[in-house]
Amino acid sequence: PAAGSRSVYLWNLYTGTKYNYTAEISLSDGSKLTLSGSFQTAPGPRLMNIGGLVNVRDVGGWTTTEGKTVKQGLLYRGAEPDGLFEKEYKLTAEGLEQMKALGIKTELDLRHAGEDVFGPEVQHFYYDALQYHHAFTPEGREAVRRLFTDLADPANYPAYLHCTYGLDRTGTMSYLLLGLLGVSDKDLHRDYELSALYHDWLTQEHMDLMVDMIGDLPGDDTRQRVEYFLMSTGVTKEQIESIRTIFLG
Repeated sequence: PAAGSRSVYLWNLYTGTKYNYTAEISLSDGSKLTLSGSFQTAPGPRLMNIGGLVNVRDVGGWTTTEGKTVKQGLLYRGAEPDGLFEKEYKLTAEGLEQMKALGIKTELDLRHAGEDVFGPEVQHFYYDALQYHHAFTPEGREAVRRLFTDLADPANYPAYLHCTYGLDRTGTMSYLLLGLLGVSDKDLHRDYELSALYHDWLTQEHMDLMVDMIGDLPGDDTRQRVEYFLMSTGVTKEQIESIRTIFLG
């Protein structure tokens, strides 16, 4: 903390996690006082503070209907980092250092074009993806197949998934991923609605239409229905199990 301050801000901590700390305090007489302790962060979604980026959060942190917790530190979702469509969405030098600290290996870009702002050591995949019910079209299904094929490869993690705003295309793919992992319908909606913390609009009616389309698929719950949809695009059973192993252990 700055001189004279009694507090320090800590960003991007894992949620639902116990942290130990040691603080060394310099007193006015020149002596030092050491204090140690611990604190527990609240469970739930992990919102990220990354320089220059908006609507960034960890896909992990949610609890499935089977009581498992989706692993944090693997996949981050958010808005574009290169300012291609929105000039103010531009990764800063500080933000780049934060992304390096997170160990980002892959940029999963749901757009059709962009700039490699993470550097040559980070691989950049484009998908030209579609959102909501458009993901069920032939073009949309092919983008889904390619994305989930890459999500099934453990060598691609940690990764950053984004479109332009981190809302529509990113929200669609995050819904499918978390649905596949067994996150409850209530929390799937909560995850989508968290983007309202950054944007003053949500295309809720389009999300509802996609949810209804998934609800009409074969299966006893969303987990089974999303699996059916992914396999209909060409994602294999082995790839689906790999994704579940990566995120759930």
